[in-house]
Amino acid sequence: MAWNEPGNGKDPWKRDDNEPNDLDRIVQHWQRRLGGLLGGGDRGPGGAGGYILVVLLVLAWAATGIYRIDEAERGVVQRFGAYTVTTMPGIHWHLPFPIETVDIVNTNAVQNYPFRTEILTSDQQYVFIQMVVQYRRTDPVKFSFEVVDPESTVQDVTESALREVVGTSTLEKLVTGERDQIARRTLETLQSTLDQYKAGITVTSVSIINLDYPQAALNKEVSGEVVLDLLISPAGEIKQVVTIDSPHPSLTRAAKAALKKADIQPTKIGKYPLWSWLRTETRFNLEY
Repeated sequence: MAWNEPGNGKDPWKRDDNEPNDLDRIVQHWQRRLGGLLGGGDRGPGGAGGYILVVLLVLAWAATGIYRIDEAERGVVQRFGAYTVTTMPGIHWHLPFPIETVDIVNTNAVQNYPFRTEILTSDQQYVFIQMVVQYRRTDPVKFSFEVVDPESTVQDVTESALREVVGTSTLEKLVTGERDQIARRTLETLQSTLDQYKAGITVTSVSIINLDYPQAALNKEVSGEVVLDLLISPAGEIKQVVTIDSPHPSLTRAAKAALKKADIQPTKIGKYPLWSWLRTETRFNLEY
């Protein structure tokens, strides 16, 4: 029979079994699976499973908001980046990310910041200082919000405070009379600056570990005129020194040491009757 001759009313281009091909079966298969997950089609086991899966996912997401605060910590809760509340020690829950987040800050732990630098004094001498700064995060809200990087701020402010203290003192004062005051003055300046920044940090101590300097800077000779304001007895004996004036602290100390060795101490003139003592001024050159 020719290809275009009628034969039993059948179309030669159609399948005889009326069954869908492989592609149709694949599409139908995925349609049934998606319908079951999303609750489509009938309300059989497939639809119920989709609802259960959604509920489990929501519960798992909600569970991520559970957090614990220890005794030494505080929790700073933020909602879309804005401060909401500070939570105390215990178990808490917050709206899960990305709605809310929590910064946990330890307010009791003491942090150590070792610092070393070389600084120029007021008399143009270099000193090498090694120190340790200890501090606590006492205000968790300020610590989290007021300063972008509090730890780096402590480093920058420490250097600035130390330069202010050392840069306004001579080398001789730093290594003698004022050495014990470097740490105290640095702590006061450092804390004052941090308070101005509202950093939420309290400095607990500043310890000088090492203070090094060129010995030649202190060994050089100093000379100049020293002026003594003296009280002399009627017999012509030097009894008291009212003031000592000199162009350099070293000369003043040398003069005091010499007077102390002679058992003559500076004092106030008001302690002695003016009619029995002669007040005079004496000048002399001194090398030290």
